[in-house]
Amino acid sequence: MFYIKKFQLATVVLLLSVALYGCSNTDPASTAAKETAAQTEATSSAVPEASPETTNSSTENAPRTVKDDLGNNVVIPANPQRIVAPYLEDALLALGVKPVAQWSAGDLLLKYLQPQLQDVPKLDFVSLDPEAVLSFTPDLFIVPFAVRVQDGAYDKYAKVAPTYVFQDATKDWRKTLLTLGDLLNRATQAKEALQAYDSKIADIKSALQNQTAGKSAAIMLISDKSFSLMQENTYSGKVIYDGLGLEVPPGAQGNDWKDISLESLPELKADYIFLMQVDGADPLKNQQLASIYDTSVWKNLEAVKAGHVFSVDRDYWINTGLNANLKVAEDVQNLLNRP
Repeated sequence: MFYIKKFQLATVVLLLSVALYGCSNTDPASTAAKETAAQTEATSSAVPEASPETTNSSTENAPRTVKDDLGNNVVIPANPQRIVAPYLEDALLALGVKPVAQWSAGDLLLKYLQPQLQDVPKLDFVSLDPEAVLSFTPDLFIVPFAVRVQDGAYDKYAKVAPTYVFQDATKDWRKTLLTLGDLLNRATQAKEALQAYDSKIADIKSALQNQTAGKSAAIMLISDKSFSLMQENTYSGKVIYDGLGLEVPPGAQGNDWKDISLESLPELKADYIFLMQVDGADPLKNQQLASIYDTSVWKNLEAVKAGHVFSVDRDYWINTGLNANLKVAEDVQNLLNRP
């Protein structure tokens, strides 16, 4: 039987989980990733009215004090320009803000954002320290995960620049976008971006009604003779199920990933399969996976027989944010409209 093993998703764990958190004990990326970090996003169709708790009158012409998710009082500059907010680049760009540094994990970058960030220097999040942040002389440093400022680290960063900390900025990307909009005096832009996003998703959903009505889809990560099924409230799962109206197959209910065997794939009864490879390559062109694709179990899957297995980009399908979600929705539209 073909089962997913913890070590087989080590690449994803190292590049996505450890790279983001540095240390933790939960992660939604896979069974392996549970050992290193992260909660999943929980978006809603309504735009929440969420912003940092302000203790001063908020104007664009004066500094103001807000409380971050950890209860720290943070003095926000009147008009911060030099923003360092690693792993929040998706939201910043949605607000029309270009950071002075971008998240990286060694040579790994958020590829889908590089057209806008290609000239922005890297800030290695794996080895993040106050000196590295200081080198960019930020007006404001925004930390996406509270775990990164444990054991007195917050005070060190706060000496470099005003430091605002999210408990987990990926948990609710809408709320994060609104919070950043408030912090950066771009609350109007944040609300407008969400309205435009919801309108675009609604348009794509409407355009796909013939292809999605009564149809289910599975999002799977494949490694050497192994599968992991993305559940409905994880990353792009929220987009294709809640946003685009595809049905959730058996086993995909939840907020995590589910390890599955090749033999159990027929139980998914998925009309469409969106497939990713651990190392980011195209799984449908990987000759090393021929032992899976040549099995009768695989060949007899309804999605396979119908030609409805699609290779998708792990870079943004295992991610969260307005731009990532839009790219997922556009992928689905393009793939399901293939002749």
